[in-house]
Amino acid sequence: MKNCKFIILFLSLFYSINALACFDEDDDWRDDDFLWGGELPEYIVTPDDDDFWSDDFWNNDDDWDEDDDWSEDDDWDEDDDWNDYYDDIGYSSYSPDSDDKNYKEYTPNVKDKFIDMELKTKWERQEKGTKTCVVTAMEYVAKILGLDIHRNFYIYEYNQYINPHRDVNKDGIAPFEIEIFINKEFYADKIFYQSELMDAINSDNPILSIIDGSSEKLTTELHEIVIIGSTEDGNYYIYIDPMDGNYKTISYFKIQGPNFRINSSKH
Repeated sequence: MKNCKFIILFLSLFYSINALACFDEDDDWRDDDFLWGGELPEYIVTPDDDDFWSDDFWNNDDDWDEDDDWSEDDDWDEDDDWNDYYDDIGYSSYSPDSDDKNYKEYTPNVKDKFIDMELKTKWERQEKGTKTCVVTAMEYVAKILGLDIHRNFYIYEYNQYINPHRDVNKDGIAPFEIEIFINKEFYADKIFYQSELMDAINSDNPILSIIDGSSEKLTTELHEIVIIGSTEDGNYYIYIDPMDGNYKTISYFKIQGPNFRINSSKH
């Protein structure tokens, strides 16, 4: 009888030891391992720092590429990574380098191509210390369309219909809200290609677009502009900069997008 008990005890221990061997110590979900409802107090978990499938693999905003400029998705859709990355930044102004040829001050030339609009000497700039480039750019577009709509109206509209909790002057407009906001105020088409930019200019449609000052070491924030034409040689686009109300030029490759061809206002 004692021999029978010894055999049963031996088999029980043997089964438990082999059962422990079935667990892979490299497995990330090992913390919750159990053996048929019984805990394994003897099991020691050793974290694997070199585990390829790291905890943040599925929510890595950079898609493994620290230099990624969030432009891999050509459609610029609302699910694009850049929405998450810049969510809390908002569109803001910057102070361009006077020697930067990509953000060069510009004086209108009759040989250049413009949309049909009144070329003012200078536009009313956004207020200093605020992040109101989006609503200021929208005011420019309204005036180009022949409407007398001030940026404060667009701030009211934004807080009324888009986000009542965000202070536009202090925080700007959240990037993931920009398309919703533009489509609330204008009949607009999102465009992607250089040829579409020229089609809009040739059809006298202003274009709301975005530049990224960080590419020229100006800022880490995005900035809304209004494209209104192109230079005679076609190498640069002419835009109005809400930062100072001046005309400037920019190469196509420095335009970040998304770009919106504005057809008409909804007001």
